[in-house]
Amino acid sequence: MAKRESSSSFWISIVLFSFAVMLGLAVVENDYTLKASISEAKKIEAEMGGSTLRKINKLASHWYLSSLRKLESMQRDVDWYSKDPDQREREQRFLEDLYGNNTKLQSWINHRKEALLDLYYWILRRFALFVILLPLWIPLALLAIFHGLQEREIKKTDFGYTSPVKNHWARRSIGVSTLLLFLVFFAPIAIEPMIFPLIMAAITVAIGIAFGNIQKQI
Repeated sequence: MAKRESSSSFWISIVLFSFAVMLGLAVVENDYTLKASISEAKKIEAEMGGSTLRKINKLASHWYLSSLRKLESMQRDVDWYSKDPDQREREQRFLEDLYGNNTKLQSWINHRKEALLDLYYWILRRFALFVILLPLWIPLALLAIFHGLQEREIKKTDFGYTSPVKNHWARRSIGVSTLLLFLVFFAPIAIEPMIFPLIMAAITVAIGIAFGNIQKQI
C-alpha cells in the first residue's frame, strides 16, 4: 500500500511539473529559453572546460537532428486528413481560415514551437552531460554496493547492528534523489552543471548505507 502511494506521488509530481513547464513556456518571452540555455552552456564551459562542452553539444546535436528526421519521416507516412476528397478540401480550408487570417495566433504558435524546440535541445544537452558522467559514476556506485555488503558481512561476524531505520531512509533518499535528478533534466531555468555530480554522489552514499544495513535475515 505504501509503495503504491509512493509511486502515485511520484507520477503526480511528474505530471504537475510537466504542466508547470508547459504553462511557463506559454507566457515567457520568446527568446527566454534560448538565452537561459546559452547561459547554462557558459557555466558548463567555465566549470568543466571547453572540450567537455563540445562533446556534450556534439552528442546532443546528434540526438536532436536524428529525432527531428524521424519525426519528419513519421509525419510524411501518416495521413492526417480524411480520405474523402471533398472532406479533405474542407479540412484544409478550415485550417487555412483558422491560421491564415489570424496572424497573431500564427505568430504565437510559431514562437511557442521555437521555444519547445530550444527546450528539447536543452534537455538533450543535459542528458548528454549525464551520459558523459556515467562512466565515472558507475564504478563508484558498484564500489559503494561492495563496501556496503562487506560492512554487512562484518556486522554478521562481530554481532554489529544493521539499522532498519538507516536502510529505510537511505532507500528513501535514493528515491528522492532520483526524482530530483529527473526534475533537473526538465527545469526551465539555467542550472549549475555541478548539480549532476552532487546528486550522483548523494545517491552513491545512500546506496552504500542501504546495502550496509540490509537485515541479516532475508
